[in-house]
Amino acid sequence: MTDGKIEKTWDKQGQAGIQQLFEAEAEAGKIVEQAKQKRIQLMKSAKEDADREALEFRKKLEAEYLQEVAKFDGTDSEYFTGLDEKKEELLEKMRKDAASHEQEVVSLLVEAATKF
Repeated sequence: MTDGKIEKTWDKQGQAGIQQLFEAEAEAGKIVEQAKQKRIQLMKSAKEDADREALEFRKKLEAEYLQEVAKFDGTDSEYFTGLDEKKEELLEKMRKDAASHEQEVVSLLVEAATKF
């Protein structure tokens, strides 16, 4: 009879141990689920932060771009006056070069035309 009593004691202890394992497993599952939820929350927060920073950076670059474009939109008369002056200088140089080589070009054309 003592063997039966020992078996019942072992069965009760075994069942209690199994119950503890189930409870520990359930607790571990809760901890894992909480960790997953926290990770998801951190990922969302990081994405929102990154989106916000990207938007701020985009706005900054756009403002710099618009500022640069404003320099050349026709309101800056000094810039365009400088371009007009440079254009006139280059045209005058081309005219002088053409005039100084005019006779040479005419001679080459006449020579080329008379050879054929």
